Amino acid sequence: MEAPLLFPLPEIEPRIQQLLERTLAMNGLLVVTEARYGVSVESGAPPPHEPDPVESIRFVPFAKIEAFNSVLRRRPDGGDLAEQICSLLLDHYGSSAKPVLLLRRNGDHWLGMLDYCPESRERQHRITHLHRCLAAS
Repeated sequence: MEAPLLFPLPEIEPRIQQLLERTLAMNGLLVVTEARYGVSVESGAPPPHEPDPVESIRFVPFAKIEAFNSVLRRRPDGGDLAEQICSLLLDHYGSSAKPVLLLRRNGDHWLGMLDYCPESRERQHRITHLHRCLAAS
């Protein structure tokens, strides 16, 4: 069994957790849009501060999912993605877990579930670590 991937931009997980906390009582989708610029370092010296890897992090409430999905369906892979989002929303309706969609700068996407509950996040990190250990052995 393959372990589910954790969010691919771990440096912004604290910001996502804050949004999850603020929207805990609401059902919906978190949408993260990756920044449109590439990060390049011209010298070996670290930049004065790291650029923000995301352009936006927003919450789409359940009542507006159909409008969001109608825009999403215009993408080449949007129809299947919209169906996956609806399925995740219905499967987790009323729970503390929410679907999170990352729209990548290169046109790809990542869709997964993130949970505000710290115990479940810690458990998922341990499971993923064990899967990595088993794959390395």
